Amino acid sequence: MLWESMRNITLPEYEAPTTYTRALNISVMLSTPFNLFVMFVILRAPGQMIQGYRYFIFALQLETLIFELFLELSIPELYYPLQGIAPHGVIKDLITTYPRVAWFITLFMLSIFWLTVLLLHLYRYQLMRVNKMRKGIYYFCMVMGILLWAAYMVINFFVWRGVIVTQVTPEGLPDVNEYIYRAYIKTYPGVAPFVRTIPPTAFSSSREPFDLWLAKVEPLASCHILTACYTFGFGSAIILLVALTCLEISKHALVSVQTRRSQRNLTLILFAQITIPFMCVIFPMVSMAVSLLEESWMPQWWTNFLLFCVAQHGFVSSIGILLCYTPHRTYVKSLSKTWFPCCRGSPEAIAIGSEFLSTTMNQETARDAAGQQRAQEEAVRDDDAQGN
Repeated sequence: MLWESMRNITLPEYEAPTTYTRALNISVMLSTPFNLFVMFVILRAPGQMIQGYRYFIFALQLETLIFELFLELSIPELYYPLQGIAPHGVIKDLITTYPRVAWFITLFMLSIFWLTVLLLHLYRYQLMRVNKMRKGIYYFCMVMGILLWAAYMVINFFVWRGVIVTQVTPEGLPDVNEYIYRAYIKTYPGVAPFVRTIPPTAFSSSREPFDLWLAKVEPLASCHILTACYTFGFGSAIILLVALTCLEISKHALVSVQTRRSQRNLTLILFAQITIPFMCVIFPMVSMAVSLLEESWMPQWWTNFLLFCVAQHGFVSSIGILLCYTPHRTYVKSLSKTWFPCCRGSPEAIAIGSEFLSTTMNQETARDAAGQQRAQEEAVRDDDAQGN
């Protein structure tokens, strides 16, 4: 009975307002050069970041840039304000002619996942030296985060793959994800012409048994699957925040203050590259699924805000990378003073700032040396006590 009532839902027509369209156009025109600038800062910013981390983070940022460019070029009528500068659907025509190219975007999503798994794996082993007394908790948090994210990626991949594959067949719309598809098209009208231009046989040769099983799932169950999918992703993001609390330093750890600060900054970068995009994508999709389950609809202003977050989650993530890592902020300030002389300040202020910075660094160096000496003495005493 509930399934029949949900199947007869008539969703209201929706058109993107001018304010939303203009905001999306402006952000798209700024996001590509800004992402390139962030990649430049990641490579050139000084600091104690281990080179392996630097290149992993750079690779993740490159994936974000390619992902956004691919999406923008695929749907130019939605993203570009002037048709004169739009690519006139060249990439979209390529996808229509060679549908296998459409999986390009999915492969990059999966590569982002695997790169981050490797990053978390290396990061965990580096923190073993710091978290001697609590490495079990940190290990648990990292493993749970990876497992939850893996579940999120796998379920998300198959659910939305089933949506796109099954809704363009000439036999009509099956029951599998009818509500989700209709709501997605009604809410995001710019996607409709792109999806409907895919040939009916585009993905017929690449269907998996999971797709065939998904085609038999009732719409109510599909909504529950979608909600569970993004709940997994939200859980993995929360796990990263919990991992921040596991950075308490054991008194026996032979690690300097600067190393601890660098590791904490790296955790914040993971927060910017993983948690922020998750929040921007998860909340809109969960809100849409909940509105379908409750047979209601979201307010227009809330829908506009959520859709903007989905469209530009990579841009927001790039801003977070610059804000969360201290060496990045410092390097950007130095670049602004070099490129814009008016931002340099007076010579007196520069001299005072340099003196304060040198004094602070000397004090931290002295504290680090004293802390390492005390830790070494305690380690020697512990070894003597165990020998006796």
